[in-house]
Amino acid sequence: MLRKLVVGMGVLILALWAAPALGGGWAVITLDSLPGEVRAGEEIEIGFMMRGHGRTPVDGGSPSLLANNPETGEQLQVHAVQSEKPGHYTASVTFPEAGVWEWEILADPYPQTLQLAPLTVLPATAAAPTTVTTPYLVTILRFILRLVSLALLALAGFIFLRQRQAGGDRAIPSAGD
Repeated sequence: MLRKLVVGMGVLILALWAAPALGGGWAVITLDSLPGEVRAGEEIEIGFMMRGHGRTPVDGGSPSLLANNPETGEQLQVHAVQSEKPGHYTASVTFPEAGVWEWEILADPYPQTLQLAPLTVLPATAAAPTTVTTPYLVTILRFILRLVSLALLALAGFIFLRQRQAGGDRAIPSAGD
């Protein structure tokens, strides 16, 4: 009799323990696309659809993106914002440093999590030094060339006038002389 009571209590406990799993819903998260090149310090936008029971777009959810860098222990969490399209959300995230980041999207209010492949974040791009662009450089060179041409023309005119003044009394020989 005691054995039947223990077995019955065990079955009852298992049934009560499993009941919440049967009562809840589930969701599917689908990314719009995987992010391309990701650099530290640069904001990227991750878009995704959240569908209840894999079919119905979920409005009014509060999904979030979680990321951590296992090497440094740094973690971040970004709450997604619902867009105008039903069931569509976007999360704008800035990874603070380069490295391999593990990331996932939580489907709150559903218990599911979309675990994604590790994301390699590249170092931030260094600020480009201020350089003269090619069209600007060509414009400057053309201007300098024009100035030099004008200076040479002025010098030639000056030399011509100087020689003319110095030899103004001399007659210019003609072909018949």
